Amino acid sequence: MMELKICWKLKREKENVEEKLKCVDDSLNRMTPYLDGLPNAKSADDRLARLIAEKLELENQLASLKEKLISAQVELIGGVLKVKGLTVDEENILIRRYGFCDDWAAITAAMCFSENHVFRLHRQALKKL
Repeated sequence: MMELKICWKLKREKENVEEKLKCVDDSLNRMTPYLDGLPNAKSADDRLARLIAEKLELENQLASLKEKLISAQVELIGGVLKVKGLTVDEENILIRRYGFCDDWAAITAAMCFSENHVFRLHRQALKKL
């Protein structure tokens, strides 16, 4: 049986890394130059180097997570389409919910169905997996 929640997990990880990257960018943008020659003056070079290294690492993690997410989405969509007996609507619900991590409101709006009907189709689809 395919792992339905893997895209959700990867999406959360991606969002966490994006948030950390935003914080590092904010820190880099707020850095002010230190005045040299003053007593107890700190060097900004160490902090700047650390922030740049952290930013590069986070950007690499983000790129890796994006690749993993796309691969997981392709695998999930392929797996859903291979399941025998699913209707087109059931396939769409599974792909939207677990592949693209759409919430129920977005799925019901996109499919022009009531929430109860979408839930019913979702339950039927899960029984067929």
